[in-house]
Amino acid sequence: MTRMARVPPAPLTAERAEALRPYRLPDGTTIPIFAVLAHSPAALGDLRRATRACLAETELPLRYREIVILRVCALTGAEPEWAVHAGLFAGEAELGPRELAATLVPAAGSACWTPVETLLLQAVEQLCEQLTIDDDLWPRLSAVMPPRQLIELLTMSAQYHKVAMLTNALRLPVPEGLPRFRDHPHAEVRNDEENVDGHACPREHQ
Repeated sequence: MTRMARVPPAPLTAERAEALRPYRLPDGTTIPIFAVLAHSPAALGDLRRATRACLAETELPLRYREIVILRVCALTGAEPEWAVHAGLFAGEAELGPRELAATLVPAAGSACWTPVETLLLQAVEQLCEQLTIDDDLWPRLSAVMPPRQLIELLTMSAQYHKVAMLTNALRLPVPEGLPRFRDHPHAEVRNDEENVDGHACPREHQ
């Protein structure tokens, strides 16, 4: 059974429908986080601006962008947002089933990433766990990424951590027909407690 969000989607006025038009899934429904945040013009405007900055105004290559977003969502248990990006952007980013499964486990546990991609994932893991990047990893990152990309790695990780917090607090559903964590049974789970819809979240190695 699909779980219900704690806050229902905002009623569709003409103004809201126009604002939400770009944020639709292949079946024509609105991406859940946009549909719910539409109750607040300020919250929706903030999300739209940040999404545009992350997806359309970044210098990070598409593949790097999606690796970062997927790993943040996996680490934070934000399956609905992970599913949206896995369903809408993975193909264009050349991330197949193997890579999608690898976003659910630590970077050190997968051999499918390039050296730079491994550094990106390690940075995301440190940001989610420590809210910083340590003095060992930072020089290795800065040796392969220019300043603009470093800044956008940080802001993108922060934005999707925020999206994850909203997704989890609002208990948004995973849209029908999109990839799920459970599609990758060999991925580890985040903890021993299941989400309210009965599916486990990803977990780090202990």
